[in-house]
Amino acid sequence: MLQKYLSQEKIAWFSIVIAILGIFIPMLTIDYNTASKEMVYTIGFIKYIFQSIHLTIFDLEDFYTFKLGTGDGMYMHYNLLNAFFYVLLILGAVFYLRSKAKETRLLRFVYSVIFITKVSSFILGLFSIVLMENTTNSLGVFLYVLWFMDYVVMAFYAYLAFSILKYIEMGKTFETIERTYETHTSVTLVEAGRWRRFFHLIMDDFIMILVFSASFEFFIRTEKLQTFVSALQNGLGDRVAFIIIFAFFRVFYYAIFESVLGVTSAKMLTETRVTDEEGNKPPVSSILKRTFLRLVPFEALTFFTPSGLHDKWSETYVIKEQRTGVSGAWYLLIVPVTIVVGLLIAFGIYKYESLQAEKKEQAIIQQNKEVFAHKLKNLSTNDFIKLESLDYANSDIYLKTEEIKPDGIVFLILDAQKDYSEAKGPNFNEYSVPDFLEKIYAIEKESAKKVTISKGQLEKAIELNAGYSYSNQDTENALNIGDGKKYSIKSIETYFMPRLTLIDNYSNDKIKNVIVTNEGWKAELIKISNAQLYSGQPPIPLYKQSQAVITIPQAENYKFQITIKDTLGRIFSYEISKEKELEAVIKRTK
Repeated sequence: MLQKYLSQEKIAWFSIVIAILGIFIPMLTIDYNTASKEMVYTIGFIKYIFQSIHLTIFDLEDFYTFKLGTGDGMYMHYNLLNAFFYVLLILGAVFYLRSKAKETRLLRFVYSVIFITKVSSFILGLFSIVLMENTTNSLGVFLYVLWFMDYVVMAFYAYLAFSILKYIEMGKTFETIERTYETHTSVTLVEAGRWRRFFHLIMDDFIMILVFSASFEFFIRTEKLQTFVSALQNGLGDRVAFIIIFAFFRVFYYAIFESVLGVTSAKMLTETRVTDEEGNKPPVSSILKRTFLRLVPFEALTFFTPSGLHDKWSETYVIKEQRTGVSGAWYLLIVPVTIVVGLLIAFGIYKYESLQAEKKEQAIIQQNKEVFAHKLKNLSTNDFIKLESLDYANSDIYLKTEEIKPDGIVFLILDAQKDYSEAKGPNFNEYSVPDFLEKIYAIEKESAKKVTISKGQLEKAIELNAGYSYSNQDTENALNIGDGKKYSIKSIETYFMPRLTLIDNYSNDKIKNVIVTNEGWKAELIKISNAQLYSGQPPIPLYKQSQAVITIPQAENYKFQITIKDTLGRIFSYEISKEKELEAVIKRTK
């Protein structure tokens, strides 16, 4: 038995060490883009070894996790629920050590959570093996070795937590009341009061949700269990099916705790224990009867009677232990207050991330404005402006620049949704015909309607697009081309020449690869400044839909220049840049 090797100091210091490791080990990150599968699984296993607590609440991860990362592909979702239970473990260990093993409530509480977490994880792991699909895994034997080691670690933590709890229990006695009569003295065990029992109900259900949420999700989403779950849902309805599955986990929680330890997590906080009439541990049959009686509808309300239904019919009692630590009910508030503080911090982090996301969105809007402004400033007769209807109607309208005058710009109005099947066949559309806009411009240039728009109007429409703020349908910023609708500017693209697009693609610790794709006329990449080709040297051909992979040193910000020449001998220069988390942009400079 491990208990004979334990001591107060060993338990306290071990608790502090595993809590500190549990807080900081999750901060390890790995580059999933470059690391091998073996490395990813190994790092995950190392993290698992040093994290004794794994808690979750169904699909609410966004509210109590936040993302840690050091670069592209390197991140970890940090679980604040786990972190706060580690803080409770440190507090419990300090109280236990400073009080010379008299104050045990927090320490027992956290180790009870570790115990039930590992027991449930072990059983869930066995289920996952049985229900696992017969698929080939590229890791082979390596994965099975890690699985085996996972179960060894789970069993170790469960046994360690059990041993520590039993060691602490050895120093516990029951609270009694002595009554002296004429001929004898009567010693009576003290039962827990109603409000203490009510606290047990609330706290145990909360801990059960934290511990079993992951198992519950596995239960309802595993493919081989879907037949059973679907049968429950179809036969009894979603709500009843949920209650049955929840009841299963509730039975598991109480049966394991009270049959093995005689207590639950909440009872360790209040220093109470389940016993028979004489203060002995009840037989397993009584514990099971007591556990299943909890499922009787409205049974929880019997807490407010002299004896709860599940106590009375199972002939069990919840008895108070002799308090050896600090007195006062305020101590019990440490756990809920810590949880509330943790949730407030999680909410604060969530709000901070929301503000950061909003800040990023504003930066993207500003970037869009600058890109639009640059294109508008350098507008040429090769440019097409795509419009977006503010009434959300399905439209595909383009303005082809025809003439740039001091008092306005003349555009040809093109409707890409127009039916050209009679003239060009049934498959003549923008999705199946290359350079579709150039071709319909050739068809419509003599007959299409024209409109003159000032640069000021275009600038206002750009503002409207960049901010996505067109909630007011009558805004004066919208473009009016004479069809009774209002439009914003969706994009400005240049045709009748090479058209370059970007993918800010792959990166590792040292380099980043940027992919330049030519979606227009055939060209040749003749020069690169402040960067280099991934393979080969300029000049290289850039056919339609071909790509050039350009390598630069890894950095959040970068800027480099390229020069291309098209089949007409025209030279075009571009600047490609990226700032922090914003999208990479390409600007034509010549």
